[in-house]
Amino acid sequence: MGRTALHLAAESGLVGVVQALIDGGADVNQKDNVGRNALFLAAGNGHETVVRVLAGRGAEVNMRDSMKKWTALFIAVQNLHYETVGVLIELGANINIQDGTGQTVLDLATSPALAKLCGNVNSETDWAPLPMTVQKKHEQVLRRLLEVCTNIDRIDVFGRTPLLWAAMSGNKILSKLLLEKGADIEACDQDYKKTPLLWAAANGHEAVTQLLLETGANVKASDDNGQTPLSWAAMNGHEAVTQLLLEKGADVGSSDKKNQTPLSWAARNGQIAAAKLLLENGADIEAKDRQYRQTPLLWAAANGHDAVTQLLLETGASVEARDDNGQTPLSWAATRGHKEVAKLLLEEGADIKANDISGRTPISWAAEMGNEAVARLLLEKGVCIESKDYLGQTPLLWAARIGQEAIAKLLLEKGADIEAKDKNDKTPLSWAAEMGHEAVAKLLLEEGADTEVEDNLGRTPLLWAVEIGHEAVTKLLLEKGAEIEVEYNWGHIPLSSTAEMGPVAVVKEFL
Repeated sequence: MGRTALHLAAESGLVGVVQALIDGGADVNQKDNVGRNALFLAAGNGHETVVRVLAGRGAEVNMRDSMKKWTALFIAVQNLHYETVGVLIELGANINIQDGTGQTVLDLATSPALAKLCGNVNSETDWAPLPMTVQKKHEQVLRRLLEVCTNIDRIDVFGRTPLLWAAMSGNKILSKLLLEKGADIEACDQDYKKTPLLWAAANGHEAVTQLLLETGANVKASDDNGQTPLSWAAMNGHEAVTQLLLEKGADVGSSDKKNQTPLSWAARNGQIAAAKLLLENGADIEAKDRQYRQTPLLWAAANGHDAVTQLLLETGASVEARDDNGQTPLSWAATRGHKEVAKLLLEEGADIKANDISGRTPISWAAEMGNEAVARLLLEKGVCIESKDYLGQTPLLWAARIGQEAIAKLLLEKGADIEAKDKNDKTPLSWAAEMGHEAVAKLLLEEGADTEVEDNLGRTPLLWAVEIGHEAVTKLLLEKGAEIEVEYNWGHIPLSSTAEMGPVAVVKEFL
């Protein structure tokens, strides 16, 4: 590692040996292979007496290594050597020097990694409590740095002040120290425009949230998306913080730039405890966001949060609320395949025939998305199996079009019309052939689907399969006796059509 005897003696804290080596002519500023002098190594291990001796004999206090561009003060801060930090500052260590990433020692001391060492520990933190001795050492280091800090609100390379880092990390001790030194309680980070309170609330740090509120933080502050501390706490399910913010006057009806309220976010993310608190404090149960016009119940149903769905229904949420596409909570549950949510909605009397702006019903969405369990539930409740949307598509047509074999089989078992036609006169087999869904095409053929049915362009299922180039479906249709020499509106027959557009593999079926 390119270290001399002086490096080794300093690193080990051997004061007498260090003095003897210097007296013998050792170079106090000799660097090892990563650019560290003996003083740097002594500082890293907390040997403040050796640091004093070396500095007194001419060692550079602010020499930077070649790896991180750190000085001795950086390594002393990282290793929490309070006494050494004090000695280095006394000897002229520059607290404002930036390392290779642009950070100062204060940035390092308030970074998440070190901030955890003296932070407030509660049930909502992700890290285990450290020994009080370690916490105390860090607090002492911070106090010493703050004594000489000239810019308590310095913005680091991440666009954050020390107080922002402390709040993000849930570090109550550091937050208190910084506030006592006059840190800006409303400083925002550069990326999200969040204040310390917004970060503390978002991350569920109750003690820091309380400290900030007691110190005068704006409980109604909002970030660049218009979200408030209450919105963030509710969204992330931090019950204690949500309660605290409400007690301190947070606006339960606040809305962000998309007009989503804290209750909307809690419902969207399935945060039942937060949702309950918000409802108890008068949150608007029918508030709609601006982007999708969804109520809290629509969000809960769409995302499959059955517990929140039940809570909202019990509190009086409209089971027939509609979003900007006209979809109801049941329609969303069917679309996403949330059977338990669908059950709750049906028990509450949700309309199984409700259609959206496209004329589609819950069973139509369940069929397209392949949600068999919800489809069965709807069929058990007597839903119309032949309901058509504004394109004339029945649930079976959707299942065939998308290739949902299990749903298609279920619908056929329940009596769905195998020859139903949409507005373009396409049958389920026509769609399966055009889209190349071999399994569905096989099922329909086995159930007796007409291979010669023509759509409004005169195209048969075989012609669709050939023209698009679906070899497997073409084989199935030919095996079932589909007519090869059939003309349609443009006068083409399958053979000429494949010769013009289809792949060789399909053309060979006609040879």
